[in-house]
Amino acid sequence: MRIIIVGCGKVGAYVAKQLLDSHHQVTVIEEKEAILAKNQLDLPNADYRLGDGTSPVLLEKCAIDQVDAIAYLTGQDDVNLVGSTVAKFNYGVPRVVARVNNPKNEWLFDANMGVDSQVSQASLLASVIINEFNMDSAVTLMKLNHDENAIVELTVPKGSSVEQVAIKDLAIPADTILIAVHRQGENIIPNGQTVLQAKDHILAYTNSSGQKQLEALFT
Repeated sequence: MRIIIVGCGKVGAYVAKQLLDSHHQVTVIEEKEAILAKNQLDLPNADYRLGDGTSPVLLEKCAIDQVDAIAYLTGQDDVNLVGSTVAKFNYGVPRVVARVNNPKNEWLFDANMGVDSQVSQASLLASVIINEFNMDSAVTLMKLNHDENAIVELTVPKGSSVEQVAIKDLAIPADTILIAVHRQGENIIPNGQTVLQAKDHILAYTNSSGQKQLEALFT
């Protein structure tokens, strides 16, 4: 895939490295010359452009009309929001991801502004903390497809009806996929024969109806 990353601070640089390691073609746009120069040394396989990631002139130089996705990961919400709108509505980029720095701005980052997926570090951190203190609840880690679907984390309570039950025997809701089981520090790719154990953490992709059914199932 061809992907543009706008903003190459610590977050952007980490994402760029992961994408490069997965053999994607990455173009990085960064407005600060010193940061750009450092990343050119650390990640030489990316294509780098110095400038404003909301500029149509610069975006066209990066062949934005040919990319599969663009991620606005700067520390400025206004830049991420404006850039997302330009990318989606001016150039029709298939997938637009935006970082939300201030949780009060989350409501702005939706399909009406060209954002397909928003990533709020504050919300993710809150989810982790809530999960630590409320192990019997389902926690929404990320909303997708304009909030129609979500990736949720569930915990198998000790003594619950799903403990020591194989996944094939569970009443998993329709349009729901169990992505992974995290057990004692290890990640397991689940299949029908996987037997759930107490304190297993399960990642699931589902919709709003499925999430309610999963919460009831794992209570």
